[in-house]
Amino acid sequence: MCSERALDGIVLLDKPAGGTSHGAVAHLRRISRTRHIGHGGTLDPAATGVLVLLVGRATRLAGFLGGGTKVYEATFRFGTATATDDAAGEVIETTDVPALDFEGIDASKNSFVGEIDQVPPAFSAIRSGGVRAYRRARRGQAMELAPRKVTISEIEILEWVPPDLRVKVSCSSGTYIRALARDWGKAIGSAAHVRSLRRTKSGVFDIAECLSFEQIEQFAASGAWEHIIAPPGPALEKAIGRTTIVEGQDERRFLNGAPIFRLGDVEGISVVFSRERELLGIGKTCAGVFRPVLVYPSL
Repeated sequence: MCSERALDGIVLLDKPAGGTSHGAVAHLRRISRTRHIGHGGTLDPAATGVLVLLVGRATRLAGFLGGGTKVYEATFRFGTATATDDAAGEVIETTDVPALDFEGIDASKNSFVGEIDQVPPAFSAIRSGGVRAYRRARRGQAMELAPRKVTISEIEILEWVPPDLRVKVSCSSGTYIRALARDWGKAIGSAAHVRSLRRTKSGVFDIAECLSFEQIEQFAASGAWEHIIAPPGPALEKAIGRTTIVEGQDERRFLNGAPIFRLGDVEGISVVFSRERELLGIGKTCAGVFRPVLVYPSL
């Protein structure tokens, strides 16, 4: 069992295939023996890679640490469509594999780069009439999900060996790679689904920083929680890009939720630290007044 202070921060998991993000949270709860754990954005059960888990006080920071650009490496299989738009679903359509060379398949990506309208997969966690879409889909209920604006900043073709296309995709939060495969197949007169999917980057977090559950369990068994849970301050600095140091009366006012008159400061949000570099929360300057947005609760 680890100390109270150790049970506070960020755990970066290399999620295995086959488990849900909520299942990963439950697994870490069992390992750490604490219920105060959340995540900074889900991954499909079949997907692997970066899953940001937030422990203790850090659960309040999900809104600041769960966004940012996502990077995925995926394999799309052309010629077949499935009910779930991935390999786990029932095949619902079989078509010809597009007769395109590398240059042709590379050119076909261009219509998906930039801000686009994307309809989420039927099997997704989007709510439809107050019910998760995947629940309706499992019942065979027809539904129309509204398209959402997403941004795909880059698609790199890694390999094209028909019927499989390997890609690297950089995109905004909320983008469904399964929907990208589905729509790409339709756009070139075929069909497609995701055969494999791995998230290699989520905001400021990279796959190189992540641990497997086996590694987490080994460190936990030896009590080496410093190798598992990272303090959130450095990640917040990277995500937000600005910091503000408060001390003395200003520190007390901030912790009490009171505004601080700081004329001349650049407007916008910043991470707030004490002079001793203790994370105090998030603040925002507007019209020369610095106000708390989130006060990080003390232990």
